[in-house]
Amino acid sequence: MKKKWQRSVINGVGTGVDTGSKLIKLTWKYRWFSLLTGLVLYFVYQYTFIIPTLYAEPLDNKLPKNKTVFLTIKEHRYGLHHDGFSSLTEELKTWKKENDKILFRYPSMLPSEDAKVVVIYDRGLDSFEQYSTPFTVSSLPYTFYFQDKPYVTINKVSSKGTAELEFNGKKIIISANDTYSSWSYDRFQAVQVEIQNQGLVPINTFDLFPETKKKIEREKEKLKQK
Repeated sequence: MKKKWQRSVINGVGTGVDTGSKLIKLTWKYRWFSLLTGLVLYFVYQYTFIIPTLYAEPLDNKLPKNKTVFLTIKEHRYGLHHDGFSSLTEELKTWKKENDKILFRYPSMLPSEDAKVVVIYDRGLDSFEQYSTPFTVSSLPYTFYFQDKPYVTINKVSSKGTAELEFNGKKIIISANDTYSSWSYDRFQAVQVEIQNQGLVPINTFDLFPETKKKIEREKEKLKQK
């Protein structure tokens, strides 16, 4: 009777070891799936959830003289995509960075001396639409609307260039030279939005396209000749 009980215990232990071995083999078999799942969860956490951070500097909207906070909001769409003709894409560009300058196509886009924030909302190129919208904020808080819907609200800024925003129902704080990213899904497309705080920049960083300047000069010459 004692020997039977010992064999039963041994068999029980053996069964446990066998079950653990099967579990290890099963985990190893699906290791790539497990790794991919872990990576997806990690990136979702990184790009979706905000960890509250305490900032020492006050967000009092007081900026150094002749400087403004420069933000870029860029959309990257993955999936179905329709590009326009290359000859037209250049005409659709309303801004570009060149030699440490931010150049705009139209004079109305240039910020005034009292600008607190300059924002470029770049939706990427899709079809023949004007795909980027620069705008200037002189009074805070300010809500930017796109297609009659509130898109982003700029609440406050600090003297060091930190900006407090509301985006997709979340309040976020982005320090100078930092980037906030989020992912969503829209009409069979995965959409990544990156909001980058370029920090404090002098107002004279913003200028016009060379061709725009030439056009203005030609118009001035015509007026003089009349």
